[in-house]
Amino acid sequence: VRTFLDYYGISYEVVEVDPVLRSEIKWSNYRKVPILLAKVDGGYQPLNDSSMIVSVLASYLHDKTYKLEELAQFFPSIAVNDEKGYKEEIVNKYFLMYQGSVPKDRSLDDIV
Repeated sequence: VRTFLDYYGISYEVVEVDPVLRSEIKWSNYRKVPILLAKVDGGYQPLNDSSMIVSVLASYLHDKTYKLEELAQFFPSIAVNDEKGYKEEIVNKYFLMYQGSVPKDRSLDDIV
């Protein structure tokens, strides 16, 4: 995530999280890092999971007509219960949301 932010010149502030207490992220139900808080109209949009963060930001950079909050809705969390117990999984976290516009120099066949 840091590499992505650096590459695109997106400024950020790093907050180190205590691996045991995690008091720095007690405001969030999501217990893993990284968590990116993007400043949006009226507050902040939390983005969880490295893959989801990169996917949302890359989708936004491709087409800025959609707000970050709108794009984040394409990546819902679902509850998964496996042999290790309950956990949250983010749907579509490996996908970019082009919203009908194919990137320049690409065809739909290249993407699909």
